[in-house]
Amino acid sequence: MILGSYDFVVYMDFNNMNLIVLITLFTLAVIPPFLFSTFFMKNEYKITVGKVNNFLIYHFWIHIIVFLITISISQVSSKSIFLVSISLKVIAMAITKYVSVKIYHETVGLSDVNKNKKLELTFQNATIFGLSAFMLSFFFFPIIMIGGRNIITIFLLAPFFISAISLNYIKVRLVETYKIINSKLVLAFDNIFLIVDIIVLFYFSDSNLLVLNEVSKHCNISFLSFIFCILMLIPMFFTNRKIGNEWTRIKKTNWDN
Repeated sequence: MILGSYDFVVYMDFNNMNLIVLITLFTLAVIPPFLFSTFFMKNEYKITVGKVNNFLIYHFWIHIIVFLITISISQVSSKSIFLVSISLKVIAMAITKYVSVKIYHETVGLSDVNKNKKLELTFQNATIFGLSAFMLSFFFFPIIMIGGRNIITIFLLAPFFISAISLNYIKVRLVETYKIINSKLVLAFDNIFLIVDIIVLFYFSDSNLLVLNEVSKHCNISFLSFIFCILMLIPMFFTNRKIGNEWTRIKKTNWDN
């Protein structure tokens, strides 16, 4: 989804003077979910089984190849290039879905994965989803402060925001049946604070680096806005910490047993 947004921005010809900025921002954006979907998914059960390890390798290279192709071909506003790049991502998504399902079934199907271990894996995944959402939220500040109040900034910000709230939703759904958090309250606070964060950042943004046909470029960074941005992430931090502490407790219990 994030790389698809990059294709769209380039296709709309927003990149004439800012291609390097776009590539940098979107490269940084895909790092957290990429790490989650590869390295962070590797627990002891997912690396000792040959089939699962192979699936993880496929998963790794799919993302690398799609990223390199996107950056290589999506540099000019072209309908044909846009369609080809989007089609490649749809294919990659289908393969990723297949690989993810195979990893899940191969993992939980192992004879030595008991109920407590599956519970540990659930909280591990919820913790990593929450951490990924937290990391993506940090990109709100540079995107808005550098991009300024214009339509291009909104297009750049959209995949980060949608990804963050989606990850927040998934982490809550994974653990809501265990009653360690109030799921409705957590979703409301975590996501509403993100929206307030965005509104305030836009209000204080006074940059025009991504504004088209602007002769005089300037970028003013407000440290007060940065501090506010951090404060708005506190509810999400405490939610993630609570889930992470429960994951640690379950993991310790499994080790003791």
